[in-house]
Amino acid sequence: MLPCPAEIETGSVLGNWLLPIQDEGRLVLDLGELRWVSPVLMTGVMAYLYRATLSGQTCAIRRPSDTGVANYLSRMQLDRVAGELGVESDLPPVRANRDLDGESLVPLTAFHEKSEVEEMVHIVHARVGEEGLQRSLCKILAEAGNNVKDHAQAGKGYVAAQVHRKSSRLLLAVADGGVGILETLRKRGA
Repeated sequence: MLPCPAEIETGSVLGNWLLPIQDEGRLVLDLGELRWVSPVLMTGVMAYLYRATLSGQTCAIRRPSDTGVANYLSRMQLDRVAGELGVESDLPPVRANRDLDGESLVPLTAFHEKSEVEEMVHIVHARVGEEGLQRSLCKILAEAGNNVKDHAQAGKGYVAAQVHRKSSRLLLAVADGGVGILETLRKRGA
């Protein structure tokens, strides 16, 4: 079994709800106690599941008991993206929310080709209103997406974002199941 990463969100140690458990030969991430989720957590979970499935592990996700969190994960398409890896999920069917969908959410998306990175940049660009911020974010995303291919030695990366219009905040996350920054630096003698 792969070790669970010690941290996914900066400064936030993972709770027991994310420690993988073995259940009938499957690695299960039990999200039952989850009360809040960010794009950072979603991309981190997908990067972890990607690594686990690459090693031949059968994986599953147990839905949060909080209905609002479970519905948010469905709108962010966690079950669809995880399903592409063969990961089982019991998340509820997607419920549309016109106040969020299409305007404020950049659903969880896997990418591994340059064209998919470009598509991801266009999606985020369309969701962010301020021109200067659009350019900066597009450059950041393009660089992060290319780093997944060039340095992470990972086949896939994941991106998710949410725009909070009232507070003028953007939560954006890019993650991959690659070798990691420290391993890359070690290989270069740093």
